[in-house]
Amino acid sequence: TVKGIVLGCKCLVSYKDKTVEAVVADIGNDFGEASIATAHALGIPGSPKSGGVTAGVTYQFFPGLVATGYWLQSA
Repeated sequence: TVKGIVLGCKCLVSYKDKTVEAVVADIGNDFGEASIATAHALGIPGSPKSGGVTAGVTYQFFPGLVATGYWLQSA
């Protein structure tokens, strides 16, 4: 994990010409998972079995800045 990125942090997720605000809701060794709702908002197939894309998604994190409607987990 990256220092300062904790559950509840604000994140912007972008794909092609769309950007949506998201929340860090899982922390682990894998990177690049997004919710079904985030995928749909970006025009990405959201199926857990066959959805997603292999490239082109970017993430911008805001350490210490809480996502709207959430709270930060202590580091």
